[in-house]
Amino acid sequence: MLGRVFAPDAAPEHFSTRGGGLLGIRPGSFIHAFRELAQAKAGIGRTCLRLGLGIF
Repeated sequence: MLGRVFAPDAAPEHFSTRGGGLLGIRPGSFIHAFRELAQAKAGIGRTCLRLGLGIF
């Protein structure tokens, strides 16, 4: 995953420990990220319907 985040450059050598990368695996972080994605999907669907795109 770090390869995708920092592409096309390499991830910093100590990103997980010194850069805070390990904070992303805390249970609270996972739960909040999931909630944000779920809410974004609902918002995108409403926006598409309002614009007449009908994708969702």
